[in-house]
Amino acid sequence: MSADRTIGRKQFLQAAFIGSLSLTVASCIKDPGETTKVAEDLSRWLEATADALEERQRQLQATQAALTTRQVPNTPTPSPIEVGTISISDSDQENLREIRSAEGGENIELEKALISYVIKIPRPSSDAIYGIYAIESDGKQEGVGIIENFDCGFEILKNENLLGQPVGSETSPAISGLWKPGVHFEKIGGKIFLEWSTGTIPVITGTSYQLDKDQQTQICPKDSIFSEAGEWPKILAREAGGIIKSVLEGLQEGYFDN
Repeated sequence: MSADRTIGRKQFLQAAFIGSLSLTVASCIKDPGETTKVAEDLSRWLEATADALEERQRQLQATQAALTTRQVPNTPTPSPIEVGTISISDSDQENLREIRSAEGGENIELEKALISYVIKIPRPSSDAIYGIYAIESDGKQEGVGIIENFDCGFEILKNENLLGQPVGSETSPAISGLWKPGVHFEKIGGKIFLEWSTGTIPVITGTSYQLDKDQQTQICPKDSIFSEAGEWPKILAREAGGIIKSVLEGLQEGYFDN
């Protein structure tokens, strides 16, 4: 294990643990007896995630090194090709406009919404499930928002066999609770919980999901994990966003820098 990878792993665990600790305290404030169990679950989840991210980074570095040293005899070096900027789709532009102009509490509807990742974080009563809304720009995906209360969306993807295998399942150990479906939902309805204007990753509470235009819209009956009154749920949402950012940017640096 190189020094660089060791530092990166340590930084990830430190950043994620701080957010996880806040989630644990908030989750167990009504039932202190659950604190130890949740802390242990979060610890195992973070360790598995860090190990798998580290292994993925090692594999990518090995592949890059092999490609750099590979020589093909009598093959001329191709001239550089200039690639023009790829504009984002009309639906993504409209979704971005809505997300970035809406204030907390406002209802929004995302059309042709790309869910790039799904992430599940352990909690005492039920796991917190998030969908990561992304846009496609310049030939790559970029995260622009977090959809909490994604339970219904998760079940739809699983039932339609669109969820895929957990990220890192080809390594040992696999990342627990992280998938990369890359699926467009026809529509996702929700309510802004943390607005973009506050300088954080926007958090949307998902309320309805329609995978295909020919399918019926499914209303999500589950209460938001941030349903408590007061300022604490917003602090908790920011901490959750910090954990998710740490995990995803371990796979793709700058994923939320949009």
